[in-house]
Amino acid sequence: MLKGRRAGALAVWAGVGLLASSARGETLGEAVALAYQSNPTLQGQRATQRALDESYVQAEAGYKPSAQVQALVTTDSNDVTAINPQSLTPGQTQTSSAAMTLTQPIYTGGLVSSQVNAAQAAVLAGREALRQVEETVLQNVVAAYVNVRRDQENLEISKDNVKVLQSELAETQARYEVGEITRTDVAETQAQVDGAQAQLSNSQAQLAIDRAGYASVVGQNPGTLAPEPPLDKLLPSSLDQAFDLAQRNNPQLRQADYTEQASAAKVAAAKAATRPTVSLQASAGYIGGSFGLGNPLANYNHNVQASAVVTVPLFTGGLTSSQIRQAAETNNADRIAIEATRRQVILAVAQAWSQLLAARANLKAEEAQARAANIAFEGSREEARVGLRSTLDVLITEQNLSNAEYALVNARHDEYVAAATLLSGMGALYAQDLAANIAVYDPKANFDKVRHAYPWAPWSHAVEAIDRIGAPSIQPPPPPAPVGPIDEEPPREPALDTPIQTAQATPPQIAPSRPSPAPVAPPRVAIAPPPPPPVAAAPAALTSREAAALLSDPEPDTPAAPIQRAARASSVVVQVGSFDSAAQARRGWAAAAKAAHGAMDGKEQRIETVAAAGKGAAVYRSLVAGFASRGEARDLCQRLRAANKDCLVR
Repeated sequence: MLKGRRAGALAVWAGVGLLASSARGETLGEAVALAYQSNPTLQGQRATQRALDESYVQAEAGYKPSAQVQALVTTDSNDVTAINPQSLTPGQTQTSSAAMTLTQPIYTGGLVSSQVNAAQAAVLAGREALRQVEETVLQNVVAAYVNVRRDQENLEISKDNVKVLQSELAETQARYEVGEITRTDVAETQAQVDGAQAQLSNSQAQLAIDRAGYASVVGQNPGTLAPEPPLDKLLPSSLDQAFDLAQRNNPQLRQADYTEQASAAKVAAAKAATRPTVSLQASAGYIGGSFGLGNPLANYNHNVQASAVVTVPLFTGGLTSSQIRQAAETNNADRIAIEATRRQVILAVAQAWSQLLAARANLKAEEAQARAANIAFEGSREEARVGLRSTLDVLITEQNLSNAEYALVNARHDEYVAAATLLSGMGALYAQDLAANIAVYDPKANFDKVRHAYPWAPWSHAVEAIDRIGAPSIQPPPPPAPVGPIDEEPPREPALDTPIQTAQATPPQIAPSRPSPAPVAPPRVAIAPPPPPPVAAAPAALTSREAAALLSDPEPDTPAAPIQRAARASSVVVQVGSFDSAAQARRGWAAAAKAAHGAMDGKEQRIETVAAAGKGAAVYRSLVAGFASRGEARDLCQRLRAANKDCLVR
């Protein structure tokens, strides 16, 4: 007779379990919502981001006036009895003064504007760091949820296994008493029961461990957990698409890009120290004369001053030049780190894709194995009752069935975790996709709040425009040395919903033996005197096609040839917004062009359509193309941000 609990387990983990049960339990969406609102790691990162928002306010304060008031009262007592012994009162004088000073910077050599640009890039990098923490927390919640679900199912299998073996032991003892089998058969069954008891204890311990992990991440102990929702609609259809989405959306890669922009602005800030500064200063107050013990406001003179202060740095003992070189090398390191991060992201996505393919193939194999093991167990039990099978045969098939059930539960768990890992690697694991109607935290809301929380000077924009005149700029790095074109189209990986027909893709490797880039002149940042050290060119970025080619196996007995790429014009674009329709995207482009004040004249307008996975709608991205270099694109983006427009250099 088929064991009832095992029949249920087979049905659940073969796919029927994806349907909601009649008795509603705690859902993955509820666990995600609770962790999203209460997880201390996530809450701490949000507080860090709010603190980082203040750096922009502090930098922008350099455009605004500052005022201070100073008051001074001085009392001098002189003992004059030694000079005039007839005097009975010592000599005493008092003076007083008070002044209010107002200072307005006019030109800082580009220092304030560079500090504002650096602060804004740092805020954007912080938002990506927050998104990375969010994805990590969500991935941990998913893993904790399916861990508990797996352990609960394994515990039920272990309990059922003990019950079945105890029933088998009772039947074996009864047959032994009537002389059908030997004592050895009873001992074999008893050993199997003891092993099942040990497995039950292990299952209970593992469930307790993962329940504690769940409480640590989510914030409460798990109850009865409902089946997790499918993630198929959120997954890419090909490895190329996964690479493309990762290079556009991965928060680590976007953070590295914003960090490089911040350090580039700090180079300009360091160079501003070599330029003159201009400020206006006005003061008003009084200076009181000497008086005795009378009114301290008596005998005072009014004093009103207005001055224009021009400061020209002449010599700093090499301090300024050293700071410029230091900032330049920091920017070089950040620029190279972008490519290093890109390669790490490509590697992580390739590994997650391969793991998901393997997990899905393993899940199908385990489902077939569980069905076959169940048939074998039932058949061997019936055959043993008529003397065609021994007790040992039955115990072996029973153990095979238990192992198949455990493997099936674990395979379902591994497949779901692999899908979540792939989404996280692409930067596409969002709380709103896992929990409907969740209140999404918007870090921009706090930024807008603190940015407008302080008094606004009507002339601040004029001061900003003046400060940017002749300000130091960052030149784009030289392009990598051009090499030949790719010979052929790399083979595509099978879609996630198709069975694997060929061997798994190998992990990505660094391109075969390519000489290290030599130092390139002119340097990235021009400073004089003294001349800066030469700057090494950044490693060439891997495209999704090249990454896919690295994943494919080379032909047998054929040495791998280096990947080559034809020289081409800059493909850098500036994204000025994402919209719900193409018409809105065109209007967004026009609004950005107006805010850029001619900087977008002659540039190409592009509308990029991106299918929103799982949402049934498309997103239309408004892009500006036609740049000669990444530096030109960055200059446009900085101009748009100064006009309070969002943009992204891609």
